[in-house]
Amino acid sequence: MSNTTRPFTVLRRRSRLLDILIPKNVATQKYRLLAKSSFDGAFTQIIEADIGAGYLDPALRTSGVARALQAVNTRNHVRITFDPQTFAAAATISDSAQFWLKFQAVDFAGVAGTQTPPTLILPEDALKGDSVITVAGTAPNGAAVANSQVLYLPLRMQDITVRNHEAATDLFVATEVGGAETLLDAGSNLAQVTMARGAQGALLVRGAGATAAFSATMTSFLPL
Repeated sequence: MSNTTRPFTVLRRRSRLLDILIPKNVATQKYRLLAKSSFDGAFTQIIEADIGAGYLDPALRTSGVARALQAVNTRNHVRITFDPQTFAAAATISDSAQFWLKFQAVDFAGVAGTQTPPTLILPEDALKGDSVITVAGTAPNGAAVANSQVLYLPLRMQDITVRNHEAATDLFVATEVGGAETLLDAGSNLAQVTMARGAQGALLVRGAGATAAFSATMTSFLPL
C-alpha cells in the first residue's frame, strides 16, 4: 500500500459526473483544478473554487445532482462537482475516456502554489469488473527517486506491469514517495516488471540519464 498522500478524494464517478472533495486549508482561498488527457506536458486550468463556496457545474444544476449534494457534509472540505464533458474543448478531455487532474492552491494574496502530481480519472465503464487500464507517457530524467514523476492511481490498483520502451535509457519504478525502486534495463526487448506487493495507489517513474518512454497496465483491486 502506498503511503503517498493524495491532494483530493474522488467521492463519486458516474457518466457525466465527477464529484471531488479537497481538504480545506485556512491559508488557501482558491482551489484550482487543471486537466489534460495525458499526464506529461502542460495542464489547462478548468475550475477555480472559493473556499466558502466550492463549485457546481451549471450543467448539473437542473438535475437531481444538485439535491443529492446536500446530503454530504463538506464543512472541512471544498467540494467540486462537474461534468467532464463541459471542459472537453478547453482541456481536450472526454467523459468517456481516461484523463488526468492536478490541484493547485491559491492563497489570500493571490499567489498560486505548486501544482500537485497528476491523478488518473477513469471513465465509469473502466471502474467496473476487471478492466485492464493502460497508461503511457514519458518519465523525466532524474538522479534519485525524489526526482521521479509521481502518478496517483484511481482507487487501489493491482497487477501493475511497467514496460521500458527505451533502447538506451534505463527506467526506475517505485510505488511510494521515498520507497524502494525497481530497475528496468534499456534495450531488453521491452523490459518489464510486475509490481507484486498487492494494491497500490501511486506509481513513480524516472529515466536514468535521460527521459524515458514507458507504459503500464493494471487492474482495479476493488472494482465496482
